Amino acid sequence: MKVLACIFRRSLSTHIAGGLDLVVVPGLAFTLEGHRLGRGKGYYDVFLDKCRKIQGTPPLTVGLAFSQQVVPYVPTDKDDICVDRVLYST
Repeated sequence: MKVLACIFRRSLSTHIAGGLDLVVVPGLAFTLEGHRLGRGKGYYDVFLDKCRKIQGTPPLTVGLAFSQQVVPYVPTDKDDICVDRVLYST
């Protein structure tokens, strides 16, 4: 997890230099509506929330998945942030 924290710190300093345009968000499963099942720690939800607060225009968020990872439902709560697009193989 130290690597992830290091990436987040570098990325947040990128916001000061003009911001991020795109964030590829990992996930174990996605819905077509953009709901995402991560690993349960909320790292990306916190990061994306910071992006939205720091930048005037939030970055586009994309989840990359195999078709088997696209499911009709994933459990979510109020702090989960949806991705804008889900790209998957057919």
